[in-house]
Amino acid sequence: MFNKYIRDRQDEIITSVLESIAIDSTEAEPQEGMPFGKGVNDALEHALKLADQMGFKTANIDNMAGYAEYGEGEEMIAVLGHLDIVPIGDGWTYDPWGEIVDDRIYGRGTLDDKGPMIGALYALDAVRSLAGPLKRRIRLIFGTNEETGSRDMVRYNETEETPVMGFTPDADYPVIFSEKGIARITLEKKINDGSLISAHAGKAVNIVPDHAEMTFLGEDAKVRALESTGIPAHGSTPELGKNAVSDLMQKVVESGASGDLKYFADFYNKNIAFETDGASLGIACDAGKFGRTTVNVGLLEGDGTHIKITLDCRYPAGEDFEQTAAELKEKAEAEGIECVLHKNVQPLYIPEDSMLVQTLQEVYREQTGQDIDPVVIGGGTYAKAVKNIVAFGPVFPDQENVIHQKDEYISIEHLMKNVEIMAHAMYRLAR
Repeated sequence: MFNKYIRDRQDEIITSVLESIAIDSTEAEPQEGMPFGKGVNDALEHALKLADQMGFKTANIDNMAGYAEYGEGEEMIAVLGHLDIVPIGDGWTYDPWGEIVDDRIYGRGTLDDKGPMIGALYALDAVRSLAGPLKRRIRLIFGTNEETGSRDMVRYNETEETPVMGFTPDADYPVIFSEKGIARITLEKKINDGSLISAHAGKAVNIVPDHAEMTFLGEDAKVRALESTGIPAHGSTPELGKNAVSDLMQKVVESGASGDLKYFADFYNKNIAFETDGASLGIACDAGKFGRTTVNVGLLEGDGTHIKITLDCRYPAGEDFEQTAAELKEKAEAEGIECVLHKNVQPLYIPEDSMLVQTLQEVYREQTGQDIDPVVIGGGTYAKAVKNIVAFGPVFPDQENVIHQKDEYISIEHLMKNVEIMAHAMYRLAR
């Protein structure tokens, strides 16, 4: 019942999205009252001003987050999204600050996550205008720090109400009912004999390195310099790439490494090599529909004093990774390798038969005609930042996913379909 109302406001929706895209909301140096920089603050003010003009109740939470709310009732359902963006980078063909070409709106944030969240305001307006009384309030939560740490939601959770359920349009369709846990582990050995001069690989721990290099002393005391290449992939799917560190470690041993460096390389080749499931490390886990553990060696660093790798581990719901990490620590340190668990973000799991998942699945099926089962992913979405939230949209299964890429865009049709889906989802969850 909302679709015609929304389609009639298409020009308004596009204009508001372009206004938001025009703001450079990349995190910058804090200013007084602007914890993530002026651009991020401007994007938040734009969204809240738009919500004010529409007549919604709004709140600004210490310029770290904000919300627009409609309705009455003790319980609240939420739509969570963010207005901050990653840097635009180089190589754009179209204006990264907003340009319409044919049926596409180009610009950083069109898909992630300004387009969907500005669209959500118009979805909420449709619900208010057409739905009648609801038993739950609907709150649109505007975050401002998703791309660089989610400190915004730490503050929100400290001071604000937790929704009984909700969704974030910050990933893919259909419903993502489970997300793997994410752990970061370092394995390190001291270099006490001068066998290593330098080693480096990786730009981020959640990317499969496509280049690695090392300079070291061989058994004959001569300096050797090696490089290796690989195939990049996201750290949640390391099996899709080829790790340059693993290739390098094999070459290092074959080229006559000595002493402490050879000891570490031997440990690596025995316990990791080209595996991406952690089997030889003793941390493999296959949880059926919840997926398998994946392990990516994302970073390598070393000098004359030490050599260290950093692992990005993704593990399924139901796995006690604290215990798993403790067992890995015991195994590694028995072989003279220091092992430290630096970060462990717990998996997300909302049962498939829950009202939230079932309702969103029904809305998706009704609005698209596609009957697709809910899914599990290895990546982490904004849904992990607030309790009782799942990821739902905005990228459709047959849609090109250009999030964080040059020439990021959302087609006008996909934008409008997202607004329609969100309106129906808000209504069904709140009624």
